[in-house]
Amino acid sequence: MSSDLAAAAGAAGSIAGGYRLPLTAIAMVLTVGGPVVARLTCVAAVGVATASGVVAAYLLDRYVLNRKFV
Repeated sequence: MSSDLAAAAGAAGSIAGGYRLPLTAIAMVLTVGGPVVARLTCVAAVGVATASGVVAAYLLDRYVLNRKFV
């Protein structure tokens, strides 16, 4: 994996997971262009980051709701 591809996947993943903007990240990946394999890899990174963000938010919400206050 080249460093350019790794940087693009990391940027797209952080947009999707950190800011919870997967459509923006996918649009960025598709408009920046590059080889098909690179674009698919970046879209996969967006999918993984989005899923991780959703799961983390869900678990955190459950933790906060079930916490007992003393």
